[in-house]
Amino acid sequence: MGRMNQTECAEECKPAAYGKCDYENDKCVPCTPGADDRDCVYLMSYCTVAQKMKRCEEEILKGLFRMVEAQPGYDAGEFDVEFRANKMWI
Repeated sequence: MGRMNQTECAEECKPAAYGKCDYENDKCVPCTPGADDRDCVYLMSYCTVAQKMKRCEEEILKGLFRMVEAQPGYDAGEFDVEFRANKMWI
């Protein structure tokens, strides 16, 4: 049995507020969890902390990356990937 009356509960008890990062604007936006929004998995309080830690900023890859094919049965091979002008060049 609870210890709050109905008025105290109405002031204290609220549904959980969910939020997700808007990476283009470096902000947290409200969302509704469920099948329609698979990115909506965190509480707004978590998103706010993540945003303060610079985790809601859009990451932009730049530069040249060299990769080596290393799966069994594959002859030695490597390839380069360059990120430039918001495009990936292989």
